[in-house]
Amino acid sequence: MRQAPPLDYSYARLRELDHLEDMGLEPRTDRVRRAPQRSKKSGLYITRSLWLSNNLLKSVRGLQALTRRLLWQPEALAWLNLSHNFLVELGTELADFHNLTILYLHCNRVHTLSGIAVLRHLPLIAHLTLHGNPLAQVPFYRGRVLSLVPQLRSLDGSCVLPGEREMPLPVFAPPFLVAEQPPTPPAREVELQEADTSSWLDLLCAEIQLRRQQRADRIRAMLEAEQASDEFGF
Repeated sequence: MRQAPPLDYSYARLRELDHLEDMGLEPRTDRVRRAPQRSKKSGLYITRSLWLSNNLLKSVRGLQALTRRLLWQPEALAWLNLSHNFLVELGTELADFHNLTILYLHCNRVHTLSGIAVLRHLPLIAHLTLHGNPLAQVPFYRGRVLSLVPQLRSLDGSCVLPGEREMPLPVFAPPFLVAEQPPTPPAREVELQEADTSSWLDLLCAEIQLRRQQRADRIRAMLEAEQASDEFGF
């Protein structure tokens, strides 16, 4: 189990977690070379990593039920990739994943600290990405996140420096910073989300852009997987 690759359901155009099994999807293997093994007794995947990036998710509702249906030891989930979705906030369900260590949340629509407040209840959370969210554009963003989640060892790929958590914030900084507006999603995501009303030509352009992005993401994902494997022994 320590060497298991991630269970990868990225780029699946998934709108709700409850729909994953209804869509008859198989985990991707092109980004991490192979899928994790299954338990001979239960048929569940033996891995501590779940990737759900580059989908159309607006909520993580149903995450607990999904991991129970997919993972051999769902409570052992340590790496969750939710990047490149449409999430505004994290649900309270995430608080039950006490072994979660890595959370990728970049390129979503989180615009308040309250949207990630559940992370303060995760004792082992060490690595978090939030860049590409409206929250990352407000003043004192990094200091506020570290104050809210002091367990972090890195934020947006930058290590937390000694004393950075204790750095005082300006007295006029509000406790829960709010960005003015969530960002406009990239054109390809809008086209995929509104596929029913898009012309075939628009969809073709979107697919071309998507495939280009997939090639770049595939290389980055392999590098990230190797780095995490070296650090955490997955």
